[in-house]
Amino acid sequence: MRQHQVIIKRKSIVARVVDLFTSPIHVEEMLLDVNSIREECYRREKNDSGRMISNMGGYQSEDYFLPDEFFGDLMLRIETAGNAFADYIGIGPVQMANFWININRKGNCNQRHQHPRCQLSGVYYVKVPPNSGAIKFYNPTEQFMTREWFIKEPTLYSSEAWSFETNENELFIFPAWLDHMVKPNFSDEDRISISFNLRYAGFG
Repeated sequence: MRQHQVIIKRKSIVARVVDLFTSPIHVEEMLLDVNSIREECYRREKNDSGRMISNMGGYQSEDYFLPDEFFGDLMLRIETAGNAFADYIGIGPVQMANFWININRKGNCNQRHQHPRCQLSGVYYVKVPPNSGAIKFYNPTEQFMTREWFIKEPTLYSSEAWSFETNENELFIFPAWLDHMVKPNFSDEDRISISFNLRYAGFG
């Protein structure tokens, strides 16, 4: 827990800052063969016309579910990471609900959204060229912060939003209620990711 010093009438006392009601995000490097995963994403794009939900341009597949011959092992590894995260933040165990492929080409992005009817959501990054679009999370209290606070310096406490530059083979897991978006891809190469939802075990 962070501490800082406060001086009152020449007496030094130690105060502490409590991180109350935080929005936790799990970030993990996965040591997987992204080349084979990338090839499978393109193969499925050819066989699945896709859909438009949060994506502005680009390709988003229909939902996939377990068991899955190719992605089964990856999804089970993600489910294991999700349960470690769920245990750490103090919520019940989860299981893989659904997952889908995203391919953002130049100029494509994903608009601001959240994932209802599940507990945790996340994304695994398959291909991330430079300048291909960061993931941006929004502070759940942003409307009050912008109304009441003059932000002298953007920090994890004072920012209404926070962006992460991502890497290939990186996994993000976060509360499904946390608003997020993906910035436009300004690269000439595709940006590929696999998004997913984790739901309480035995739910529905």
